[in-house]
Amino acid sequence: MVVNEASYNTCTADNPLDGWSRGDRWAVQLNQTKQWYFICSKGYCFNGMKLSILVEKAPPPPTPQPQSLKNGSPKDSGNPMVLRAAIAVATVWGLVLQLL
Repeated sequence: MVVNEASYNTCTADNPLDGWSRGDRWAVQLNQTKQWYFICSKGYCFNGMKLSILVEKAPPPPTPQPQSLKNGSPKDSGNPMVLRAAIAVATVWGLVLQLL
């Protein structure tokens, strides 16, 4: 059952905001930004069978960072050590191929 905060705290299901009696499977659409309170109305609430959910607004999407260009290429072109290692491997490989 959906209840208010006072009913949640005291496990009282006398004035539910909403309830279900369709068996053990149901879904609730949490489509409002607020604190939601759910309790079991069959006495299990006193043993801890209750749930409180805070639904918050979705954060705004992050703003894209502009890429600054230098000589027509992105400023951050990766790790320079990787680039140096790739050039060294290509150079050594070229020398090996010339010897064959």
